Amino acid sequence: MAAQRAVKLERMRRLLESLGHPERGFPAVLVAGTKGKGSTVAMLAECLLKSGFRTGRYTSPHLVNWRERVCIDAVPISPEQVLALAEPIKRAVNDDRELTTFEIGTAFAFEHFTREKVDVAVIEVGTGGRFDATNLLEPLVSVIAPISYDHTPTLGDTLTQIAWHKAGILRSGRPAISAPQAEEARVTIEAAANDVGALLEDADGIATIPRGEDGHVVVFKHRR
Repeated sequence: MAAQRAVKLERMRRLLESLGHPERGFPAVLVAGTKGKGSTVAMLAECLLKSGFRTGRYTSPHLVNWRERVCIDAVPISPEQVLALAEPIKRAVNDDRELTTFEIGTAFAFEHFTREKVDVAVIEVGTGGRFDATNLLEPLVSVIAPISYDHTPTLGDTLTQIAWHKAGILRSGRPAISAPQAEEARVTIEAAANDVGALLEDADGIATIPRGEDGHVVVFKHRR
């Protein structure tokens, strides 16, 4: 199964290569997990926006209109912008009927964020993480929301298997934050972080401290 999914990831890699690698055009925060990853993306994007960053946000699914999935500064991509991207993405797809709607939508988001020169984008993983279309990014920070049983036919029927997929978004030498996890998932995430050399912190190792009257600053409380 993992080999099959790796092949699918190569399909997405070819699409992005045809577009000139838009996934390399902006810094990103990548968020995986089972519960609360969409809310985590929304909160992180809002924090970045309020801090003065031009902020992209990519989430799924949408509530009413597909354009809700791709936002900059909390404003959905416009119909005119979708039409402007449609032709170059259609050429890049080049009749590859194996590409999924999610993969093409992810390409739309990456291309839009690159063209619009966002300062940072907060990206929600679709399914799993390790073999997800979004994982062709090189995130500055990886975030893993709480993990439970989801997409078990694809990800596996144990928390160890599911967490292994989610932990595929961790990167060597880069910060990673994990929400409190069930023991089985926690052990798997920590092992994956050690394997790749990610700088993993637990969410309960993070706190905010006052910074005068103008807000707060986030700090890490190192416990290791």
